[in-house]
This record gives sequence, C-alpha cells and structure tokens, in this order.
Amino acid sequence: MSALTNAVLFGAGYVALLTAGNVVAGRLSPAMVVGRWTPVEDLPDVHGQILRVDGLRPRRELDLDALRMYLRWRGTTLAAVRADPDAHRDPASVGETYPPTDGAVHDGPPTDSPEVDGAGDGTDGADTANVGDAAAPRADPDGGVDLDAESVNDADLDDPWAADRFLTEIRGSAYGTTPERLREGLERVSTEDALWVSPGLPFLVPLFGGLVLALTYGDALTVALRALWLA
Repeated sequence: MSALTNAVLFGAGYVALLTAGNVVAGRLSPAMVVGRWTPVEDLPDVHGQILRVDGLRPRRELDLDALRMYLRWRGTTLAAVRADPDAHRDPASVGETYPPTDGAVHDGPPTDSPEVDGAGDGTDGADTANVGDAAAPRADPDGGVDLDAESVNDADLDDPWAADRFLTEIRGSAYGTTPERLREGLERVSTEDALWVSPGLPFLVPLFGGLVLALTYGDALTVALRALWLA
C-alpha cells in the first residue's frame, strides 16, 4: 500500500513538473497540464498521443506507436510524408507493403530518416538499406500473392492515405486507431511544425520509484507529514 501511495504521489509530481515547465516556457494552454509541446520532427522518437485542444478540454488523437506502424507498413518516413503529403495521400501510391511491427521506437526500421527510395514520389518503393531485414513484402494470406498497387487503384480512390487498407491488412488493432483518426493525424503531422503530445509514462515507472521509496523510508505522505510536524 505504501508503494502504491508513493506511485500516485510520483505521478502527481510528474504532472506538476510538466505544468510548471509549460508555464515557465510561456506555453499557456488547456493542454499544458497533460501535454508537452513537441516539434513534429521529433515524433518518430516519442511515445504518447497527439492532443487536440477543443475549448477547455484536450482530446487525445493518434497514438504515435500507430503512426510508426503506418510508416513502416508503407516503407516510408515522416520526413518523406512532410516533403510531399499529396503523393502519400493518394492511395494508389501504395505499392508493396511491409511488416508494421508494434510501433515501438527501436523495434523495426527507422521512421525519421529523410531518405527512402521512392518515398514522396508516389511510388513508396522502400529501399531495403533503410528498412532492413523487416522489409519483406507482405503477402495476401488468402491468395498467397503479393499485394500491389493494382489491387487498390480503382477500389480505394476514396481512401485517403490508404488508411482503410492499412487497418485491414494488419489484421489487428493499431492501438484503437480508426481510419478517420489516422487520416486526421497524418494531415496534422504533414502540415504542422509542432504539436501537443500527451507523453507516455508507463505506470511501472512511478510504481518502481514508489517501491524503492517505500522500502527505504516508508509511506512518502507519512514521511512528509512527519517532516512538517518536526519543522
């Protein structure tokens, strides 16, 4: 119980530090309590969710792990998407696709390199030098043939960014992402220079700190009250 209490206090402390840092930097927004102002170019190395501020309530949008999954699936990078969003928005530009991994920062091909052969020119022909061993074309599990652009040219003209195709091909949930949320997130990362991001802080981090504190001093709240009493 002491460890859990300490973990809650650690979490509250993190929120307080995040808010204080935003206030000092002059970033006054409803999102300053739960978000960090992050340059878009840094997103490939960040965990968390993009935030949108609607009135006084920040709303969580695209998960950055899902964004990395999408970029690896296409064999492209965020820099290439930003360089030519119109080409990437066209679903016919998606040729062969690649394993999306689980979206972790270092679990798969990098998504921050500005140079991927074919990216940005409407072909997305990923260079194996950039995508590494994971760059094996995905096969249709039913027909056993490679999925290519010809299969989507006519049917998916109403599928901007090939978002529906992505979520269909991976045959799973990209952290609860919907086609609409993916498209909205891609539009934002391709046009904006910085975004509010809700940082991903695993509960195990404050829990571990709370456990260490509990084993060393006991309940942090009790220790603080005793210190105040003695003072």
